[in-house]
Amino acid sequence: MVAGSGCDNGLVRSEVWLRDGTRLVYERDVQQVHYDSYREFDPGWRFADAAGHEHYRDGNAFPTLRTHWLTGWCGRCGDTHGEGEIADYYTCLQCGERIEPGTRWHPGGTVMVPGPLSITLQGRIRVPAGEAQELLDSGGVLSITIRGGEAEAEICRHLTAEQAGRLILAERARHGPG
Repeated sequence: MVAGSGCDNGLVRSEVWLRDGTRLVYERDVQQVHYDSYREFDPGWRFADAAGHEHYRDGNAFPTLRTHWLTGWCGRCGDTHGEGEIADYYTCLQCGERIEPGTRWHPGGTVMVPGPLSITLQGRIRVPAGEAQELLDSGGVLSITIRGGEAEAEICRHLTAEQAGRLILAERARHGPG
């Protein structure tokens, strides 16, 4: 087995060559997604209100604050929201003072978003001529040439990740790793 890979205009392609001359071709379209800067809650935020009650962020929550949810019609986005979707404001659980949790600026950036994975088995295989029709009926055969008692087929079959994994395991069992 020999492996190779590359990337061309967002298409990531890897090939694993099997000893029978066929190859597994893994292809995935990867898109660059740019996102704008935004405000996010500061994970290190701490604050004491006018009554001296300490407030802080713990993971993704404000354990000392009550969340008041924006419900109904939203003039910002033009949609209707329900309980638990968008936090409108926060108040202290003990005294009810309105609290504005600390935020920080997130600079935005770029992330790579992978698309679906396509796996194909490609190459030429030889089978007994009597199995040529069965192979053709199973799909993924580009051409078949029959010479005497042997058929040579050009194949391009789509596989699931599970099928490809089984093929590689069978190859390693027959020939060892690498």
